[in-house]
Amino acid sequence: LVATANEGYEFVNWTENGVQVSANAAYSFTVTANRTLVANFRLKTYTITATAGGGGNINPAGNVNVTHGSDQSFAITPDEGYNVEDVLIDGESVGPRTSYTFTGVASDHTIHASFSLLPPPTYTVTFNVSDNQGAVQGASVTFYGETKATDAQGKAVFTGVLAGNRAYTVSKTGYNNATGNVNVDGDETVDVILTKKTYTLTTNVIGQGTVTKNPNRPTYDHGEGVQLTATPDEGWDFTGWSGDLSGTANPANITMDSNKTVTATFTIKKYTIAASANPPAGGTVTGAGSYNHGDTVNLVANANEGYEFVNWTEN
Repeated sequence: LVATANEGYEFVNWTENGVQVSANAAYSFTVTANRTLVANFRLKTYTITATAGGGGNINPAGNVNVTHGSDQSFAITPDEGYNVEDVLIDGESVGPRTSYTFTGVASDHTIHASFSLLPPPTYTVTFNVSDNQGAVQGASVTFYGETKATDAQGKAVFTGVLAGNRAYTVSKTGYNNATGNVNVDGDETVDVILTKKTYTLTTNVIGQGTVTKNPNRPTYDHGEGVQLTATPDEGWDFTGWSGDLSGTANPANITMDSNKTVTATFTIKKYTIAASANPPAGGTVTGAGSYNHGDTVNLVANANEGYEFVNWTEN
């Protein structure tokens, strides 16, 4: 007797009354009685070997038995932080995918999944810079190894920022620097309020007089203008500014971009006292000369022989 398996089947054995009598497809024997023999067949079984590289897994894995003509699916799952780089079927690439199905299996196969690290996620960080009057344009924002200037809306945008705690500095001429940290774990918006630098204006006086400030305040904002007016006391003249202001303009303007000290110099008025004798031969006069405002002048008339003092006249 010869048992021939159909496609997809394989011969198992010959049995008689449920008992195996031969494992050979070709079974020879001598007839001595009636016999009833059964040739037993079964579907072929194939092996699909499933493997995965580091960074993920394939399910099912290992040697997977599949009967002839059946379908077999595999799920490919990367670990966190990885992606599927490629899938090889019988050594040939079918590209990255997260599942694969063998349809109508009729032979042994292999499937191998490889994985690669995902690039770390990056985020966008937007800075909004303002002062007490609104958005500040042209402020320098230093963050994540870059320095960018804010636009007309006071914005500076940084892209491709990795997660982590990141420091920043915001600066602009005339303002106090603002510093801080941003915990970047997603797209972030950072509001920064700058405060203007403030300065003192000190005024000193040489001589006698006063200096007034308009406006008159203890401190001034950066860039603010102040008008100074020098007022001499009676008998004194204003002669000029020194220190952080020069010239003789009065009033004068000064722009505050640092602490300033200005001195106003006043000079006392001087007068000339001229004295003469009339007639010249009549005598001598002493005490004439140059005097400061408020000085006391003593003129003395000495009559020559034969003359006598009459009086003092002016003009």
